[in-house]
Amino acid sequence: MISTKDVQATSSSPKKTLSPGEHTVKINSIGLESVSYKAGAYHLILNVEGPDMGSEFEGFLVDKDKPNGARYKGQIGKVKFGFYPFSDGETKTGIKISRDLSILRAIQQLCIAGNKLEWFEEADGKFATIEDFVKAAGTIISDDTLFNMCINGKEYEKNGYINYDLFLPKSSKEAYALESAAASPSKLISYNPELHIKKAKVETVASFGDTNPFTTGSDTSTGFEF
Repeated sequence: MISTKDVQATSSSPKKTLSPGEHTVKINSIGLESVSYKAGAYHLILNVEGPDMGSEFEGFLVDKDKPNGARYKGQIGKVKFGFYPFSDGETKTGIKISRDLSILRAIQQLCIAGNKLEWFEEADGKFATIEDFVKAAGTIISDDTLFNMCINGKEYEKNGYINYDLFLPKSSKEAYALESAAASPSKLISYNPELHIKKAKVETVASFGDTNPFTTGSDTSTGFEF
């Protein structure tokens, strides 16, 4: 006889984290994150939040050490500005790559999309280090300004679940990885999972995870561009 007693109910609650795709988000903070495999290299991190999911949605705690504190109203994601970190180096054709200049170009793109280019231009010569510059830029860029983003993902397995390292694809003159949510016409890169997901080499997956991306992740990238 078929018994249903051992069948457990599954949750239909929406995920607390953003998945790869096209999203409209705000930037809660930005920062630099070093990598273990290359001294001096940095990822530029965008901590983003999607639209308000309504009163029934229980997002992650804003401060995990305050269990009764405020929660995010939308799905969140820790998005790297690119798949590979910024670092000093040289391309195969002999072109010199400057870590700091590359990061400045990324901040400039954020300021253009967020209508804050005036601040970027006035910041010329005001900061001694790229770390100081990014910290100051974060106070300007992090607000309720809305961006459209095409967010890619690299799968990684943890405790039997698939999660994603999120990152932006490379922009071109024809299509952008991010833009103002008010852009018209939109030139956002069209998300394609066949192109924008880097698959993990796993044999069995229980289900898709929902860990807080601000506190967990995986990073095994090794080069200059995706």
